[in-house]
Amino acid sequence: MNRRKTKLRLRKQVLISFPLALIISVFAVIYIFSQNTALAQEVTKDNTLMTNAEVVVDKENYEPSILSTNKFIVELNRRMKLQEKDNLIEEYSKLYKIDSKKAISIAHELTEEYQSEAYKNTYIIAPSNYSPYNGEVKNEEMGIIIFVKDLCTYPERYGSSIPEMRLDETPTTIRRYNSSGELVMYNGMTFEQYVGKMADLFGVDKSITLAISYHEAGIKTSNLFTLKNNIGGHKGLEGWKAFTTLEAGVIGHVFAVRNISIKHGVDITTPEGLSAFSSVYVNGYLGNPSAHWTEKVTYFKDDINSKDLFTIE
Repeated sequence: MNRRKTKLRLRKQVLISFPLALIISVFAVIYIFSQNTALAQEVTKDNTLMTNAEVVVDKENYEPSILSTNKFIVELNRRMKLQEKDNLIEEYSKLYKIDSKKAISIAHELTEEYQSEAYKNTYIIAPSNYSPYNGEVKNEEMGIIIFVKDLCTYPERYGSSIPEMRLDETPTTIRRYNSSGELVMYNGMTFEQYVGKMADLFGVDKSITLAISYHEAGIKTSNLFTLKNNIGGHKGLEGWKAFTTLEAGVIGHVFAVRNISIKHGVDITTPEGLSAFSSVYVNGYLGNPSAHWTEKVTYFKDDINSKDLFTIE
């Protein structure tokens, strides 16, 4: 009985002492950090210490900042931002089934770990003598998507090869559905929401982009859609294109809509522009629009706009 009481007493002491030790540690770290910050504020440009009486403060421009006086936190913040970009490359590399480590290494080399002025000004990750995209790249994620997509398609442009870069070229055709019976993507978005996200990212009209897919893929039922992840009826040099994942198929479709619009200077949000767009999309060149295609896409667009398909709760 005494032994049992002793064990219970020891257990209580451990439970009490652990939080106290943790609290003491936290206050110790705060104290040390505050001392380092205060010391840093008393260092002149030539790193010589000054007494409190000698410290001169420019009141108009003085903005005390922990980040500006602590090199460790500045470096930590830089590393965190670098890791965010690396994580995006890894995420999209999985969708394209390419070697993410090689992709990240190539990106670091081309952008000086995202610090080069060329990258900061354009968000483009590519050799200096080559641009993988027509038009402005508006943000980091857009630039990374274009890089990964192009690296998968043309790895030789980046000093690699298809066998080295591609891990698997077989289209993933497994589908997932939510409790409402909606087709969902890897990140939990519905198919429609994912199309909307990518359309917004690339600056194209999401209702029309989805409407084109509905028409070309029989509202997600065609063999191209289900077996090749080809959501827009896209052809390549060897016939109908196949995409590694449905997400890659969505990106490829949005990318194509954007590229055609820019290259031929058409505004798909207007009836005239959509008609001109149909010339290239259906027949491959301007001057021969498809009235049937334009009518069907317009019908689907109006139906899509009557619903709430893109809102992410």
